[in-house]
Amino acid sequence: INNYEIIDELGRGTHGKVKLGRNLATNEYVAIKIVERYSKKRRLGKLGNAEDKVKKEVAILKKARHPNIVALLEVIDDPARKKVYIVLEQILDADLHPDLQFVPCMSMNAARVAFRDTVLGLQYLHYQGIIHRDIKPPNLLQTADHRTKISDFGVSYLDFDEAKELAKTVGTAAFYAPELCYTDGITETPPVGPAIDVWALGITLFCMLFGRTPFVDNEFVVMRRIADEEIYVPRRQLDDLLLDLFRRLLQKDPLKRITLEEVRHHPWVVQDI
Repeated sequence: INNYEIIDELGRGTHGKVKLGRNLATNEYVAIKIVERYSKKRRLGKLGNAEDKVKKEVAILKKARHPNIVALLEVIDDPARKKVYIVLEQILDADLHPDLQFVPCMSMNAARVAFRDTVLGLQYLHYQGIIHRDIKPPNLLQTADHRTKISDFGVSYLDFDEAKELAKTVGTAAFYAPELCYTDGITETPPVGPAIDVWALGITLFCMLFGRTPFVDNEFVVMRRIADEEIYVPRRQLDDLLLDLFRRLLQKDPLKRITLEEVRHHPWVVQDI
């Protein structure tokens, strides 16, 4: 593919494959997302046309230039093969938690640093009118120097999308905010907005520290429990500052939920800077 050698497959998604590649000129490793330009709508169903999805993902990546966001390097359009290749920086270290069922807990300091990086990247996305909609440990990549970067914008919302799109339940159920579980993708009440990423950030921090999501069950049961139950945060070994942060991140009312600016300056987050 142009100046890239394909080495291995990294994964598969709804709209294509992700390959590990190498730039033959610089010898640098890259991730190459391969998407069919004309996917059949009957296969994609309600998810829509893959070509439209990839155009939006590229538009988002072009706006999202930040040290804590995976960088877009190049887009290669190949009409002859009816494919689009999205070339991204490749983080060779593993994501924070590839398996959400059984994962090692991070140390408090490591979790704080990764969380802080994620907040900075997410705050920049929101400033650019982008709502990620799938913040979770597998979408957070960590570099060799322990910098955390947000990845995977396949279901993200851009400010020119229709507002009703936000009420749809896309992403991963265990990280859905209560307002998504109430709407079940049907209505826009209560309000659905950037605060869904803040809730997912809280669940992500929970995973970092406890090695699991609060609710582990099938999607329907998880959504019902998120809507009906309070999240139980184990109090042992957690100080009052961290408990306060969890309480504010996992506030069921999105209008009362802590903002990213408040998260950024929260006493637990700024410790040891």
